[in-house]
Amino acid sequence: MLDFMMSFSGIFTTAFLMSWLLVVTSERSRNEQGGCREPDTAELLRSIKTPDPEILHPSFLMMPNFRKMAVNIDHNSSEHAKTLPFRGEQGCHDAKRIVRRHGGNICPSYQVIDYDPDRVPSTIIQSKCSCGHCQRQDERERRHYGCERVFTYSRVLRRAGCSRHPVTGESVMQYNKVWEPISIGCSCKYQGLR
Repeated sequence: MLDFMMSFSGIFTTAFLMSWLLVVTSERSRNEQGGCREPDTAELLRSIKTPDPEILHPSFLMMPNFRKMAVNIDHNSSEHAKTLPFRGEQGCHDAKRIVRRHGGNICPSYQVIDYDPDRVPSTIIQSKCSCGHCQRQDERERRHYGCERVFTYSRVLRRAGCSRHPVTGESVMQYNKVWEPISIGCSCKYQGLR
């Protein structure tokens, strides 16, 4: 039975990824039909992996002042952005079981697939909090404490618009390299008396 479930899981995962590939392909063709060609994928990947000499190590983004200067916190996802539940429990129905299942984490999270065609990479995994309030194993909420998402920051490319190539004259989509917040889990935080 376990082998059947494992193979079914693999088939489901493959089918799921194929459907996302179709979405990505249709988005790319939509842009090319509008007269603006996407740059070569290998070229985009090289540009995101190329270190910027003027940029500090990502660990500096733990400091609020650096984060304000560097991070695209107010990024607007495109109108075509989509999220899809991927793994984990979205609700907080049985707190005792959820806390036990998540290794004692009093702010469990679940993962969603975050797809934004205006970002490279277009598909990433983000975490969202399963519960609004911190949980206790006795199934009571911790008063004045709430679950909040924890972020790390990653370099991504964001579409900046179309421009003419200086040599060929064709319209090519331009991208800017930005720091973008990526939610990696949830943490219990004191929210004061309410």
